Amino acid sequence: MLEYRGKREEIEDGGDLVGGGDGTRFFDFTARKSGKATVMLLHCPMGSCHSGTESATPYPSASASGTPSMSPYPTATSTPDDRPAFFVYAVTVR
Repeated sequence: MLEYRGKREEIEDGGDLVGGGDGTRFFDFTARKSGKATVMLLHCPMGSCHSGTESATPYPSASASGTPSMSPYPTATSTPDDRPAFFVYAVTVR
């Protein structure tokens, strides 16, 4: 139903500091047919995520500090912070 076309970034200058800029990342999709799909994007602050082979221990829940989540990463409920979390989007193509 959706075809992933890639990602792109718009970065604002942060001066001479590495990582000092601000920016926005876009994920582009093309609708191929009518239907519903779920898109999950993982917000992963610098150096905070592990590959599936490194650790199977769940990260703390986004809603309650120190409580494990059912998945390796909790579902985000608001603006990203310093913890990894999934943003889940329900997409309907008409």
